[in-house]
Amino acid sequence: MLCPMVWSLARLRRRFGIPYIVATYSEDIAPPWSDGLKNQRVLGLLRNADRAIANSSHTRGLLLDAGMKREKVVEIHHAVDPEEFAEDAGAVRELHSRYGLAGKRLLLTVCRLEARKGVDTVLRALPRILDEFPDVVYAIVGSGEDEDRLRAMIREYAIGDHVILVGRAGPGPALAAWYHACELFVMASRPAGPSVEGFGVVFLEAAACRKPAVAGRAGGTGDAVVNGKTGLRVDPTNSDAVADAILRLLRDRELGRKLGEAGRRRVMEEFNWKRRAGQLRELLIDAAARAAQAHGGG
Repeated sequence: MLCPMVWSLARLRRRFGIPYIVATYSEDIAPPWSDGLKNQRVLGLLRNADRAIANSSHTRGLLLDAGMKREKVVEIHHAVDPEEFAEDAGAVRELHSRYGLAGKRLLLTVCRLEARKGVDTVLRALPRILDEFPDVVYAIVGSGEDEDRLRAMIREYAIGDHVILVGRAGPGPALAAWYHACELFVMASRPAGPSVEGFGVVFLEAAACRKPAVAGRAGGTGDAVVNGKTGLRVDPTNSDAVADAILRLLRDRELGRKLGEAGRRRVMEEFNWKRRAGQLRELLIDAAARAAQAHGGG
C-alpha cells in the first residue's frame, strides 16, 4: 500500500505548491480498482504527483495504465550492497555441518511463504528432479501463512528427506551463507489476483553471490533476471517448465557458472546503492528546480 504520509504530502502540494514524488511497487497500484472511492484517491494522487518512481518496467506499465503522463514516470530499480553478501567460508561450512549438506546439490528459495511465491510449484517439480539427481536438497528460507500447506505437500510427495524449511534466517551473514551454499536460486513467483512480483530483490541478492536464478516469467522479474544471461525465466504455473530449467542448470554447471558471473557483474555495475542514490539525487534536484521555476524562483 502507498505510505500514509503520501496523503499529507498531497495536501501540502495543494496548499503550498510543494512538489511530491511517489515511489510505487506494483501491487499497491495494480488494478482491478474495486474500491471506488479509495481508488479515485489513489489515481488522483498519482496523476497529481510531480514524478512517480517505478521499481520495474512492469510497474511503469501499471502507472501508465493508471493515467500518469509518460514523462512523469521514472524507472528506478532496487539495488543491493554487494559487501553485505560477501562470502564467509566458515558460515557456509557451519550450514553444511548443521544440515548435512556435504556432497549435496542445494537449491534455494528465499521468500515470504505465500502462495504466489511459487514454492508449491518447485515442490511439485522436485520428484522429477530427484529422479535424475537424488543428491539434490531444496532449502526454503522464510516464514508465512502458506507454511502448513507446504508441509502437507512435502508429506504428500514423500520428499521430506530432500526439503529443509529453514524459517527466517535474518539479514546479514546468516542469509548470505545460504546464498553461497546453494548451487542455484529458484523462485517461481506467479500472479495472484492483483498481487504480483513487482521486481524480486532476492534475485539480486543471489546474483551478488554469483548464483544463477530460475524465475517465474511474471511481473517485474524480467528486470531482476535477464533470461539466458543471468538466469532462466519460465512459466511459473508449469512444474515441468520449472523442472526443465533446474535440470538444465544441474546438468550444465558451466552454464550456471557463466550466468552467475554475469549476474554478479550486473549487480556491481548497475544494481548497487551508489548508482541508485545518484539517480534519486538527480530526480530530487530536478523536482526542486521545477518547483522554484514555477514560483518565480529562477
